[in-house]
Amino acid sequence: MPPQKEYQATLVRLLSYLDNVEYPNNQTFSQQRLSEITPTDIVHWMNVKCFGVAAPNGDANPVHCQSTSLASWKKALSHFMPNCLMAWNEISNVGNPTRSALVNDLIKRVKKKEVRRLGVQSKARRSLTDPEFHHVIDIVQAQGAQGNNRLIKQYGIPALMTLLFSMIACIDDGLQFKMQHFKGHNMFPNQALQVKLNWSKNVNEELDAPWQSLLGAMNPAYCVFCNLALWLEVNLMSTPGANNSPYVFAFSGDIEIPSGGNKSKNLVQLIMQRIFSTDPAFVGNSEGPLGSHSIREYASSFVRQGGTLKDDWDLRAWWRKQRCVADVYDDVEMPFVDLKVCAVLCVGGPVVYMQKPDCVTNEFILQQVVPNLYTCCGQTVGLMLGRALLWLIYSDQSRLVPAEICMRVKDAYNTLPNRLPDGENPIEKKIVVVTGDHNNAQITEIDSDAVAANVNNQNAVNNNHDVVVNTAGGSTRDLLFALISQVSALQQSVAEQSLEREQDQAWMQQHYRILTSNIRRIGQQPHCMLANHAANQARNQNHGADQNMVPDNPGNVAEAGANAIPADPEIHAAQGVGLDPNATLSPTPQSLYDLWHEWTTGIGGRKPARLFTAQERGWQKHKFSRCKIVWQLVSALVQSGLTSDVAIDRIYNVYGQGQPVTRIIHRLKEDIWQNCLHQDLSV
Repeated sequence: MPPQKEYQATLVRLLSYLDNVEYPNNQTFSQQRLSEITPTDIVHWMNVKCFGVAAPNGDANPVHCQSTSLASWKKALSHFMPNCLMAWNEISNVGNPTRSALVNDLIKRVKKKEVRRLGVQSKARRSLTDPEFHHVIDIVQAQGAQGNNRLIKQYGIPALMTLLFSMIACIDDGLQFKMQHFKGHNMFPNQALQVKLNWSKNVNEELDAPWQSLLGAMNPAYCVFCNLALWLEVNLMSTPGANNSPYVFAFSGDIEIPSGGNKSKNLVQLIMQRIFSTDPAFVGNSEGPLGSHSIREYASSFVRQGGTLKDDWDLRAWWRKQRCVADVYDDVEMPFVDLKVCAVLCVGGPVVYMQKPDCVTNEFILQQVVPNLYTCCGQTVGLMLGRALLWLIYSDQSRLVPAEICMRVKDAYNTLPNRLPDGENPIEKKIVVVTGDHNNAQITEIDSDAVAANVNNQNAVNNNHDVVVNTAGGSTRDLLFALISQVSALQQSVAEQSLEREQDQAWMQQHYRILTSNIRRIGQQPHCMLANHAANQARNQNHGADQNMVPDNPGNVAEAGANAIPADPEIHAAQGVGLDPNATLSPTPQSLYDLWHEWTTGIGGRKPARLFTAQERGWQKHKFSRCKIVWQLVSALVQSGLTSDVAIDRIYNVYGQGQPVTRIIHRLKEDIWQNCLHQDLSV
């Protein structure tokens, strides 16, 4: 909902100017009066506010307000216009006067003056820097050592700042963060947590606030796990009734929603404003003023400088954007994208806190390290934050933990039979790398010993790819990126070699088929020649015997005709005109393979069709011309480098494996005639 009080105050100031009457802030106006407002009225009022006069000349400078103020007033007035959705019509003078060219031109004019440093000095809040982030935390922790709101300043605000940085959120979002929206990660319960911040001004629908991931950071000042564990355990232990509050950051005694969060916001803004306005490090800074939104600007700039895609960090920060159809149907929870941006926001690199083998147990962490947090948040969150707090107690940052908690944990730890030697931390940080694609995300733990061994070497040389990684003085994160790049290069090389191997195998198989076909053809030639010779001799003998046979009586003639082998009529016809009797074609070839053998070697003792003379081809002109279509096509494919079997297989793939030879010849003839031969058969 729009802020009604601020919008109403803007409308009252405009009509007080136009009517020359000082209206109260709660004054209401009729629709008739609002419809009488024109773009000229709004421009005159804005000119008075900006330039000091209703009709300034072209050289006047906007010395009283900025273009952002004009834009906010335009938005407030548009809310009350009767035709707020209708652009202003200059001819009929109807519509929304704030959506007119006069008002827009005025705002553009003021913006141009501001760019040329001729307007009011900008009051926009700039981004924090890394030293300033640390300095603010040091100040609030020092103030928390004495004075009011000790727990809030010493533990609450540092935890809030790290959460806002990791989530790219503003103070309003963080201080409305509820316990019910804080849980273990669904996919990585031992490595990450999940939170939901659904109170942002950019969250207008349920889909706008998905569950998002949290990871630990190598730098303890930016580690959400360490700071949240410290704040929650201290607050739940020291503040009576803190477990009754629905808020993670219960900075006020109010447990109502949203008034409790609003009171906490006012308190934090007051503390931050005093720091930014009184501390010598921030007063008079030439870079510009700071504010509560400076933390979010710092996080956004940090992500962008890390090379993250704009759409990815928009998803993490819920920036408002124009919706499209895909935004309605797409799943709002994108684990890989969210984890990838979360890892970039982990200063020093993302880490997980793990117990060292045969040392402390999960029960010890829950019962001795974070008993209050475990009771309030459950086992999964208790273990994740408890490991981080235990690491903090035994690290060089243990001064941040209250002495009461340190003493309680160390006394219990000293009673364990398998405790480590003095000075050794029972919890280790393991660096992790977020990988994956689309909806599949992976968190890979890196062996600390292997990383340390690589860091000790000044150069790691990959001789196969001529890649040199200089690790001297570099950060562990840079080393990891270098290692990942080398793995990617190796994977690419393996993929290329596999492709070359497959190509070589295909080339060898092709030439093996050609060689096998040639050997088969050569092996068939002697057999065919012998068969043709034997058939010729048999026919000649039978022909001579028939001529010398003189029948004794008609009965013998009939008996001889009944027992004789019937002769091929085409052979007798060929003999009658003086042609080779074997120069005939098979009447019914069963397949294209038989038809091709009829062309190359002949079948059934016949003469190969490729050796027919012109007279022999003319004798069987119709049959020869039909078969010739297939012979020419297969010959062309063989000349292109294929074997005859492969060429015939292609024809069958185009026209169907079960089709008869006659139908294939007919369809092939039509395709050639219509010039639409299939691309697999084109040469």
